[in-house]
Amino acid sequence: GVVDFKEKTTGGASIVREAELFVAEHKDDRFFAFVNFNDPHEPWQPAKEMIDRIPVPPEGPSDPGARAYLAEAMRDDAYVGSILRALDANGLRNHTIVVLTSDHGETLSSEHDGVSSFDPISMRYHHQTGAYEETTHVPMVVRLPNVLPAASVSEPVSTVDIVPTILDLEGLSTPPHVTGVSLLSYARG
Repeated sequence: GVVDFKEKTTGGASIVREAELFVAEHKDDRFFAFVNFNDPHEPWQPAKEMIDRIPVPPEGPSDPGARAYLAEAMRDDAYVGSILRALDANGLRNHTIVVLTSDHGETLSSEHDGVSSFDPISMRYHHQTGAYEETTHVPMVVRLPNVLPAASVSEPVSTVDIVPTILDLEGLSTPPHVTGVSLLSYARG
């Protein structure tokens, strides 16, 4: 089933509770869960304890927008940690494939101040108006303890590679109509 949360940028805690319940209810079943957080997106509403964890300048940014964005990203990191702890608590750590990624980054750099010729809005803090490195270069983490070694891949890969990678981990071949390639050869060196 699908559970849709209508809180655009404040529903993270509700999403975590639902995910934790789902994991507990399905711990004895094969399952697929897609958990999507919409933070950090404007309007940024970071918790004070997350803002307080962002290093002050010169180690951290001085710009209030960048600080708020990073604090919200840190909140999502805590949410992901809660879900991983739910997998652990239900004995699922060693046989659950976890994929963590993002659909985009954000244009935080003051070097990208300006207005897009496509849409008359500021290019800074709006990922849809520019394709800068911090917008397009996002992390992808694939975790399956005792199967995947800890590895860092420097070659560019894509989110279209997620499905073939999961199929490969399950011992299944990728159907010809599916785009992307398995990343297991990268992870294994």
